[in-house]
Amino acid sequence: MKKSFIVLTIALMALIKFSLGKPTNSQDNTIYWEGEVNLTKDFILDKEDVLIIKPGTIIKIDREVCLQIYGELYAVGEKENPIIFMKSGEINWGKIEIRGNTTLKYCIIKDCYDGIECWESINITNCKISSTLSAISCYGSSPIIMNNNITNSTIGITCNPYSSPEIYNNTIYGNIIGILIERTSSPVIRSNIIVKNRDYGIETRTDNFVLEDNYFLENGKGKILKKLTLRVEIKDLLGFPINCVSVAAYDKFGEKLWKLKTGEENLPEGIVEGTVIQYVIANNGSKIWHTPHTICVKDGEMEINKTVFVKNEVERLIIKLPVLTFTSKILVAVLIIAIIIIIIKIMRKRR
Repeated sequence: MKKSFIVLTIALMALIKFSLGKPTNSQDNTIYWEGEVNLTKDFILDKEDVLIIKPGTIIKIDREVCLQIYGELYAVGEKENPIIFMKSGEINWGKIEIRGNTTLKYCIIKDCYDGIECWESINITNCKISSTLSAISCYGSSPIIMNNNITNSTIGITCNPYSSPEIYNNTIYGNIIGILIERTSSPVIRSNIIVKNRDYGIETRTDNFVLEDNYFLENGKGKILKKLTLRVEIKDLLGFPINCVSVAAYDKFGEKLWKLKTGEENLPEGIVEGTVIQYVIANNGSKIWHTPHTICVKDGEMEINKTVFVKNEVERLIIKLPVLTFTSKILVAVLIIAIIIIIIKIMRKRR
């Protein structure tokens, strides 16, 4: 009886360690996960550690719990025996934050907030990722994302600034946006199936990407949306900025989108075709230029008072109004006085 009790105690201790994400079998700094692993708090893999997850392992993760990988992670499942990351209850878990050497293959990752965050250039292949805010987010890294199935997320793949992922042969469907490309990122997107995303297959804020041999079908609002970023400076006749201005934008249905209150602003991103920007200039509460002017977006270009500005990554618009600011008025007054003095001197010399 006593012997059985000891065996049972040892088994329970091993189970507790296993549930907390500790190694079931360790050698040096290597941790092995297999069977069922329950994470009830954030799991941090240190730089000197290696985590190997065996095929068929099911990792059940509590609400908002995250995995932070600074060491090496090898989660390599099999086609018929994948590794599964899933929530343990009704509320989604957090994310897998990867800052170390990692390989993810034949994994199912679902029901989490931020999916996979790639801060290092890792390999993600043959995985199924679903029901996240952003299934894969790249941060200044160049991961290889290949042969994955990405679905039912707010954004399938997010290419954040200074990232350059290689996105090949993936099926990206049923998301709100398939792929989001931020400024200063440069992804290579080849041979993907991008279908039935609610808004756009690809939404981009830059032209610096490679797009080849992809198949687009039935993306709700279109294949690709190129968003414009516009910097506005409102100046007087002498080129001095006019402060305390008001700029409002309306969509094609006449609904106000946003309002600005300074003379030099970055207009919010999201100016799409059909948007009309109407601006009314005001100075210290009184309108000095009350006629609404418009900026129309059409075919990827901005038409401003019949002047076309071809879309670049950032477009600068300077609006000069036939008015003078206080600074300009002083300069004009000084100039007039100077001219009068010069004229008087000339007339005195002639006498």
